[in-house]
Amino acid sequence: MVMPYTAIQFTILHKLKTFAAGPSKAEDRIHLSPYRSYVSGASAGCAATVGSFPFDLVRTILASQGEPKVHSKMRSVFAYIIKDRGFRGLYAGLSPTLVEIIPYAGLQFDTFKRGCMAWNS
Repeated sequence: MVMPYTAIQFTILHKLKTFAAGPSKAEDRIHLSPYRSYVSGASAGCAATVGSFPFDLVRTILASQGEPKVHSKMRSVFAYIIKDRGFRGLYAGLSPTLVEIIPYAGLQFDTFKRGCMAWNS
């Protein structure tokens, strides 16, 4: 699950920072305002969460099932969720997760680092 999350997050972050930098040179993306950097990081975190959430849900279900095991493979959990709750069931619990990820992902990259560097200067 970490690989798809990270791939989506860094891809979206790069695209958003490039967009936010505008027509300036690529090196100028480093100098985005803290607000733009925060919004880019938070948006990238949200996109990565939405993209990888079904896999996290399935992993949680597989890990939390008792004995005897109801599901032995990811495929059976996906099929069970879609049959029982529909496609939207794959995203059950997404809203609280997004509320949690927005500040974390927004501060994860440049914003927190730059704020600490400015404070120490």
